[in-house]
Amino acid sequence: MLYDGSAATAPDGAVRIPAGTGVKSRATFAGGPNVTYTLTADMRCDAMATIEVRSAELDAQGQWLSSYAGIPGNSVSWPDWVTVTFALSFGAETKASQGDVEFIALGGEGAVRNVRVVRGGHLERR
Repeated sequence: MLYDGSAATAPDGAVRIPAGTGVKSRATFAGGPNVTYTLTADMRCDAMATIEVRSAELDAQGQWLSSYAGIPGNSVSWPDWVTVTFALSFGAETKASQGDVEFIALGGEGAVRNVRVVRGGHLERR
């Protein structure tokens, strides 16, 4: 869903992210101290655009705790479809009991598809 609450469009299986906006997952995943995930997605951007990847830290009721889980190297600027893998980690001192996935398009339109979040550091390709 787009940040404004409207449905994101996905006519070709990809979620389109208009410039200057973001999308976030409706589904959440368990958080907690030192919990790690592997996040993978196919992404592409307009020329000179970037997609930033975030994971909001949420309490048990789904309220944002004004912090994000760590995702090193969390931006992509690539005009063709590329599969990108990120490590997502909740810190040792986190109060988050869950997290989400967010994609923000900066400087132009972006698109994402085939998003997967897997607990731990291993992602199996089939």
